[in-house]
Amino acid sequence: MMAGLDLERLVLAAGPLGIMQAYLDVILPYVRQREQFGRPIGNFSLYRIVLELYLLLLRVQPKLLCRQNNVWEEMDM
Repeated sequence: MMAGLDLERLVLAAGPLGIMQAYLDVILPYVRQREQFGRPIGNFSLYRIVLELYLLLLRVQPKLLCRQNNVWEEMDM
């Protein structure tokens, strides 16, 4: 029973990655289109920093999940 928990945790951790990607698909066109003070809000430093951190998380998390999966597979051997 406990052996299945590791796999279940991995699957449940992958779900938010799809949500993050969907959020990014919505927010990127918005920050390019929405203007404030005569320029797109995506050009403001605060938005750029937040989006860059978000993109970094979105790129790193799948690699961390794969690495964790490899660790669990090695432990099962």
